[in-house]
Amino acid sequence: MRRAALAIQTGLALTLFFTGSAAAAEDVREYGEGPLAASDFQGTPPEIITAAAKTVTQFAFEFTYRYKTTARLTTATLDRITITACIRRDQSWNRHPDDTSLMDHEQGHADIAQIQCLKARLAFRKKLAKGPNLAVTASSLKEAAAGLDREVRKEMAIFEQATRDADLEYDRQTANGLGGKQAEWRRVQIETLKQLEAEWER
Repeated sequence: MRRAALAIQTGLALTLFFTGSAAAAEDVREYGEGPLAASDFQGTPPEIITAAAKTVTQFAFEFTYRYKTTARLTTATLDRITITACIRRDQSWNRHPDDTSLMDHEQGHADIAQIQCLKARLAFRKKLAKGPNLAVTASSLKEAAAGLDREVRKEMAIFEQATRDADLEYDRQTANGLGGKQAEWRRVQIETLKQLEAEWER
């Protein structure tokens, strides 16, 4: 009896996405480029909203995956992921960019995004190191890759929602930066960033 050889194809592929809507490169800048500046608020304040400012953030993520194809099935497995917190300059606006107190409050919203970005990085690092890692098996590489993309997006959506929830709570607890809890919230945010950055660097 002749036994047919099992053909296995393996490879590595790369994909890049933004959470939320896509934007031109000049409309997005990475959190790591430094504190917020007046130039980061290029959007137009809505007439029907009386708030002084709004900072819009999103995540950019790039990942590679390994794939293994047999005669019938292909499995795509997450290999590496890079996650970055970004400021949407085109959607952020500030009626008083010279107000240092207001700018500090808006920096808090940027810091919230970076906090969740670091938490996402740490969560994915744990999956890649200890599992369970993300993997999808389908009848073709295209379907397996698309399935893995959906799984990665599903994981990222957790941190997107956490960012939105934290933004709302921050504004509520600080009365949009006008309340007495503003200083305490900023102190906690800065301390949390330091702790997460130290953990990420380990």
